[in-house]
Amino acid sequence: MIFFDASAIVKAYVPELGSSSVHGAIARMKGKLYLTRAVALEALGTFAKKRRKDELTNGEYRLARDSFLREVEVTFKLFELREADFVTGFRMVDIYRRIAVGPIDLLHIAAALQLRAKSAGPVTVASSDGPFLAVARAAGLATFDPEKQPLSALLANR
Repeated sequence: MIFFDASAIVKAYVPELGSSSVHGAIARMKGKLYLTRAVALEALGTFAKKRRKDELTNGEYRLARDSFLREVEVTFKLFELREADFVTGFRMVDIYRRIAVGPIDLLHIAAALQLRAKSAGPVTVASSDGPFLAVARAAGLATFDPEKQPLSALLANR
């Protein structure tokens, strides 16, 4: 199973370094792709930010946004953050205070830990955010950075 954060999932809809690895993961791991609704919201915010910074034209923005909204509940399994995820996030603030991660990142990692606890197979967190990946690894999760690792590294963790 793959838990995507926004930095990774955006690559499926906007051409960036690592986009081909994300496309490959989506094609090969159908039925095992997970996001929280918070990640989906963050991805939409990232598309809008890229438009504001003129990294996307109006047409590219609309295409990325509309494609994502059309596919998000079909391609990915969405799950909700729970109270326990917030409790875990609060604990993680103190444990990982020396690593520069934001509170929403801690909730994403808590959600990935929840997914791992409920699943029979391994869970790999896909992200291109170095501090986020450092905390995920420290918390015991397998990680994949589509900007720095080949798709084969992700597939080996299955």
